[in-house]
Parts: sequence; structure tokens; C-alpha cells
Amino acid sequence: MTPNMTSGTFIGQDGQASCRSVRHAFRLLELLAGSPDGLRLARLVDATGLPKSSVHRILGTLEELDVICRDDTSAAYHLTAAWRRIVVPPRLTEFSAPVRGNDGRPVAGLTLRLRGQVSPGAPSERLTRLVADLAHAVSSRLRDPRVQRPEPASPTLATRESNLQNPRVRRSRPAGR
Repeated sequence: MTPNMTSGTFIGQDGQASCRSVRHAFRLLELLAGSPDGLRLARLVDATGLPKSSVHRILGTLEELDVICRDDTSAAYHLTAAWRRIVVPPRLTEFSAPVRGNDGRPVAGLTLRLRGQVSPGAPSERLTRLVADLAHAVSSRLRDPRVQRPEPASPTLATRESNLQNPRVRRSRPAGR
């Protein structure tokens, strides 16, 4: 490929203009599409042979576009439902909407799956709106600072064990002693 300095494109062997970053983005999307458990940054770098900074930059752009999301727990990147709807036509048995966190980014998804097909038109539009409204309500509840989150019902086993080993923790004595 030969660079065209004025447009930022490259001329491929077939004479067609080509944009490397688009090619790299689609390569990353292909890898993520083939991995239902998602892939971490290091694995994507290894699989593509691209510099880590380039992969990170492309992933950041794809996240901004709501095409992929990153699981904070596992640090793995996944395709979002929005991207799947672009690539795979929606089935009239499944209706989905994102649940968004405080920052407006998707943190989960709400999906209604039906056993049978729904006729196109008003019925499917009503179900689509219902799921979107429910996802919005859940999102609002997550963002509401007045909503108290439930505390764990009992201390964990590790806490109990450390309390038994700590001589300063007061232990109750059986009645009658």
C-alpha cells in the first residue's frame, strides 16, 4: 500500500483506497464475535499483532460507539447487543434494551424472549417500547442516590473466622454461667 498524505488513506494493491484503522477495527470485531466469553486486551494484541496502544485506541472508539463493552470484573471486551442487532437481523421473538449506569454507559441488558413469533407492526413495537421503558426504569433506579442498596445478610465465613482468632472480639457466653 502506498500512502496518500492528503487524505490519510492508503492505496491498496488493487488501486482502491483503504483505511487501515477501519480494517483493524473489523479484525477486532471478528475476534470478539468468535469469542462469547470476550477477550482481554493482551489477547487481542497477540491475535492481531498490532501495537497495544493502537488496539486500546480502537477499542476505546468502539466503546464510545456502543459497539463493544468492557467487563470491569474480568477486563474482557464483548460485543454489545447494539452491534449484534446491526450484524444479525432482530428476531421477532426477542426484545432487548440496555440498562445504563450513572455515567450513561450500558452496565447490563434487559431481554424479553418469547416462545413464539410476534407479528410485525404494532405488537412488536409495543413489546419493544415495553422493554425499553423497563430498562429505563431500572437504569433510573440504579442512578437514584436515595435508593438504599441491601447489605449482606450475614458476615462472610472469612470474617467469622477472623473474629474467632481475634482475642479482642467479645464472645457471648451461654446463659447459666
